[in-house]
Amino acid sequence: MNQLMQPKKSMPPSGFAKSAVLIGICALTSGCWPGECYPPLPPLLRDLTADSEGEVWSPGSCALPEGKQQAYSPELTSRLQARFPGGSDAAPVERDLLAVGFRVVSPCQNVPSDRLAQFLQKGCAFPMDARITWQVTEDGKIAGLSGDVFYKPGPEYR
Repeated sequence: MNQLMQPKKSMPPSGFAKSAVLIGICALTSGCWPGECYPPLPPLLRDLTADSEGEVWSPGSCALPEGKQQAYSPELTSRLQARFPGGSDAAPVERDLLAVGFRVVSPCQNVPSDRLAQFLQKGCAFPMDARITWQVTEDGKIAGLSGDVFYKPGPEYR
C-alpha cells in the first residue's frame, strides 16, 4: 500500500486544542465563570467608590450588624444629598429608592428616627451591596443621609 492509501493515524489534541474546547464548552454553558450581576445597577449606583476605612457601627444603629464595617461612598452620598437635601420632606426618599430596586427596612428597631434601604445584587464575582441610611425628624424632614457600598462577596450574595 502506498503512503497516500494508508489510513491517517489520529493525533491526540494539543494543549491549545484542549483549552479551546474547554473554553467553548464554558462559553456555551456559562458554567466556568460567574454570570452577570442581577438586578442591574440603577443610575444612582453606577461609578461609585467605597472607602475601605469605614467606621464600625455601634449598637443602636440598624444600618449594619454590630461590629461590621461600612464602606462609605462619597459619590453616592453626594448624589443622595443633592437629590434629597437636608430639611426637605423625607417621604420621597423611600418612594424613590423603592422605584429603583431598593428594599426598605425601616424604621430601625432601636432608633425609630433612622431609616435603612438596601440594594443587593447576586450572581456575579463582585456584586454590589448598597445601603442608604437617613434620619427623619419628628415633623418628617430629612436630618441626615448617607450611602455605603460593599463589593466584597460573602455568602449572602450567592
